[in-house]
Amino acid sequence: MSQHTSLMLMLACAGLLPACGNLPAPASHAAPPQAHSDTSPATRAAAYCKLGKRMQELGDPRAALAAYHDALLLDPVSPDARNGAAVLQAQLGQLETARTMLQALAHEAPTARTYNNLGYVLYLQGDYAQAAAVLRQSLQLDNGQQPARANLDLAIAALARSVSTLDTATAAIAPDLAPTPAP
Repeated sequence: MSQHTSLMLMLACAGLLPACGNLPAPASHAAPPQAHSDTSPATRAAAYCKLGKRMQELGDPRAALAAYHDALLLDPVSPDARNGAAVLQAQLGQLETARTMLQALAHEAPTARTYNNLGYVLYLQGDYAQAAAVLRQSLQLDNGQQPARANLDLAIAALARSVSTLDTATAAIAPDLAPTPAP
């Protein structure tokens, strides 16, 4: 093939290339409608919840809390994000904040997990009787929940210790409270 023929062939092919870019894709290669990514706020919030759980597992509570915060910005009523954020607040020592968050969540969307977490926060705050009552509610919703059973055992044992301590203290000061005999 001569140089002139090769040059002509290359120019002809170069002229056809832009036309190839405008051809529709074959139907067999088109993505099905369900394959398109769902970018709804609820879906994105769920992704942030998964990230929060993963960060929590990796031991980075601040990053996990940021992920839950982002999830709540997208879906303010997300039970997973609210529960995860409350648990992290408790882990960070913000027990009153965690308690408030979990009480609101238990009122709006009661689940065994939420009651279990609330019961444990109450236990950590030393409110053993209330913790036991809330943990019993958790078991009423899901009797097979082992964390709630374990937490209920902790609350009952702590309540028994506090009653025992109170009985000992009362016995120690009882003679001082007894009326003095009249002469």
